Amino acid sequence: MTGEIDYSVLHPLLRVPVHHRPAGRWGGELGVNLECTNFLSLTGGGLERQVIITGSEGGKPRPTVPTQKEAPERTPRYTPWLMGTLEEKVGEIYLATSASGMVDWGDLYPGNTFKHPDGRTVLWGWMIEESLNDAALEAKSWTGCLGMPREIFLATYDGVTGTLASKMDEVQSFEVLSASDGLCNVATLGIRPLAQLAALRGKQLFHAKLFDGERLPIAHSTPLARAIDATFDITDDTDEVSLHVRHSADYSTATRITFYPKHETIVVHRDASNAERTIAKYDEDGPMTLLRTEGGMERLRLQIFLDHDAVEVFANDRFALATRVYTDSGVTGVSYSGKGAARVEELDLWEMKATQ
Repeated sequence: MTGEIDYSVLHPLLRVPVHHRPAGRWGGELGVNLECTNFLSLTGGGLERQVIITGSEGGKPRPTVPTQKEAPERTPRYTPWLMGTLEEKVGEIYLATSASGMVDWGDLYPGNTFKHPDGRTVLWGWMIEESLNDAALEAKSWTGCLGMPREIFLATYDGVTGTLASKMDEVQSFEVLSASDGLCNVATLGIRPLAQLAALRGKQLFHAKLFDGERLPIAHSTPLARAIDATFDITDDTDEVSLHVRHSADYSTATRITFYPKHETIVVHRDASNAERTIAKYDEDGPMTLLRTEGGMERLRLQIFLDHDAVEVFANDRFALATRVYTDSGVTGVSYSGKGAARVEELDLWEMKATQ
């Protein structure tokens, strides 16, 4: 299509107050200004839902981000999504929101979508670089990068009996479609790495299955570009499962990616990633729960991409968190630890090849 497009503004599709947080802790804030907004329709499981994916500015600071006196402060930004159906009221069409969440709980901001020729919806976003001060960025001579391309889809789950800890209707990133006899069917926005990224896997560096111990050394030295796939069996007695990346032999330098089942949260602990006081090292975190069904507890499935200082964490095709860790290039250890009743069902580590 070329040339100008004639259009008329009718009315807002979404009417919300400033600083609106439609999903509580399970979603982002809409701030005072929206930008790079995408409006799309998704289908799956016999459903069709309209989705708004946007970037919000001017929001309140995240409560989990403390201030470091000598490090740059984080600019309040969010990448919320809202899902629902189009309804008409008093002559206006609006989005009746049924669920809301976050496209990314870390530094990915904003995101833009396009339709792949095979029908998939692909989101590609920018990883903002806010942990370094201006002098460090100038010395680096560049800032930011594109994150891993992600598939956005409508995810549905049948026969759900509950979650790890919260009541199902409290997890506002899920839409409860139907409920009967203690079972419900739910839907949410699915987010997962684009399947083609598997083609970048090179040499397999580690493989393990059915490990019940508290600590598992994986590799003392790895390439700076690598990927981890891990599946964990989580129970009500599991306190935490962690993957330690970019760690030294004595763990004095390390980044710890931890799932806390009882708090329904994934945290990227960056406080020990380096010793520089001028680099921001606040934790990055986001809510993540597992679903219970008649067949048992859903497994925790993590996909982690490490590319020099970029870290991207994906969980169960519905959680994403991108961040950066500025660790010395010679510190590349990887290991696992668990507390409580935790079991590694399978864990793989690959070297990642460069794109062509």
